[in-house]
Amino acid sequence: MCPSESEIIRFAAGELPDEQRTLLLIHVDQCPDCKRRYEATLATFSALADWDVPASTRDCTPVILARVRRAAFIRTAVAVAASIVLASSVGISAALITAPRVAPIAQNRPVPTDQQAALTLGLDSFDGETLGLSAVFSPEEQPQ
Repeated sequence: MCPSESEIIRFAAGELPDEQRTLLLIHVDQCPDCKRRYEATLATFSALADWDVPASTRDCTPVILARVRRAAFIRTAVAVAASIVLASSVGISAALITAPRVAPIAQNRPVPTDQQAALTLGLDSFDGETLGLSAVFSPEEQPQ
């Protein structure tokens, strides 16, 4: 069985243990396809070793630090905004849960007259100041 591309690369780089390297060397000597792959890998390594890349003369440290600071600021701003939204949501939810029921006037329902309210409560009469409470008290218990 032929070795994987990764094994050929590790073999050409000299990264295989001795036992595995010996087995792979025997296989490469006997398999023309693997020998071609091995030689192509060696040629690539050789070309890369000859490649002279000039070092950059520009100092990138200030640019990198500025981007890191900006990213940190943005992260902080997003966290603060999220906290404000969460606190507002909790406050609004609490207000909606604990708010008293809306009065009939606010719900656009007709408000009962004083006479209708007196009848609903079982009062005998209502003259604006005095309530007859005969439905609530027996005649001997009524206030004078």
